[in-house]
Amino acid sequence: MKHFLRLSLFLVVAGFAHALDWGVNLSEIPLVMAGQTTLGYEDSKALLWVSTPISGMKFKASGEGDISASTTELYTANRNLTSAATLDLVEMSLSGLNSWDSLHGVVEWNLGRRAITDLTGGWIVDSRWDGASATARFGQAKMGASAGYSGLLLNSTARVAGSPADVADQSDTSLLLAPKRLYGSLTTGLDDAFFRQDFQAELLGDYDFRSGDQAVHGLYLTGSVSGPLPGELRERVFGTGSRRDSPSTSTYGLISGVELSSNFLFLGSRLVLTGVGAWGWGGYGFQPLSGDTLTDVVSLTPAHGASAKLDYSIRPLPLLAVGAKVNSLWRTSLDPPALSGSDPNSTGLWLGTEGVLYGSWNPTSDVSLGWSGGVFYPQSDAFVSGTQPTWLLAIVATMKL
Repeated sequence: MKHFLRLSLFLVVAGFAHALDWGVNLSEIPLVMAGQTTLGYEDSKALLWVSTPISGMKFKASGEGDISASTTELYTANRNLTSAATLDLVEMSLSGLNSWDSLHGVVEWNLGRRAITDLTGGWIVDSRWDGASATARFGQAKMGASAGYSGLLLNSTARVAGSPADVADQSDTSLLLAPKRLYGSLTTGLDDAFFRQDFQAELLGDYDFRSGDQAVHGLYLTGSVSGPLPGELRERVFGTGSRRDSPSTSTYGLISGVELSSNFLFLGSRLVLTGVGAWGWGGYGFQPLSGDTLTDVVSLTPAHGASAKLDYSIRPLPLLAVGAKVNSLWRTSLDPPALSGSDPNSTGLWLGTEGVLYGSWNPTSDVSLGWSGGVFYPQSDAFVSGTQPTWLLAIVATMKL
């Protein structure tokens, strides 16, 4: 009997190990910012990931070790480095796809810790959570629901910024875990709804477990249309209305965006035009939960901001891609932007322009070298006299083992 059990255990482990896929991703990111804002930063990461099928399902897990150092004193002998080291469970999830024969559909589900984004592509939520999601598809139609919790994520690596108290917690190194928020969403969509366009809608809500005036909860309602246009163009349009509630006040926000893209045969070139704008009423502007920024060089959130960006890239060689971006930045209210050197008494809406050159080289499938260099030129009417341009240079080197 013992020999039988040992043999059975050996066969199970051997079968599991045979199907196990795993690897290690190493990355090194040095970054330098100079001009109006100075910053030196270096980040080293090692990511270990595993993936394996289990009874028709798929299990994925990854853990990351990170060491970083930064300073704002680039031109002194004693740079007063600030360093940090973290060890984080990035993902641990179980997913599957099941048929729903009675309705001629399928249900795709996921359970565990994973990365999440909202229907806008990350303007509201671009983070991780511990939770569950399910999406049912019936022909052209689909419906989904999800729920997640942020309170078990590491505070140093989580991106939770649903209130001023959340933002303050992000810089508090004494806190181990992220702010406690419960998220939930309902989604629906219809492919080829009209003129080959796909329509989607999402209702996203969050609940803050803080007590007192610091608690802020909210709802976001998003609609999105995407699909092909004549002339080899593709478009994506979205709009989101939001409401954030605290015990003392309610604020309302709106963010909308449009993207037009096209690919060309000439050197594998690609052109993307993007416009995004946000507005807010009754408080501090449009408040995302952990969304993207409007910029590539400086840091500007879309609270009262807008951006018009042109991005053109080509592939002059099979392993090389290069591109350029031009980004015009605006504000949609007279509230001072969170940019160094901005004039609080200015009434100008145009903030300035960013220009970025970037590229990547992939000598092998396991090695990649990327770079990005750019500058932000402030508009003189929106900034105090003497405000300098801000320059940025970053390199990203990655290797897969």
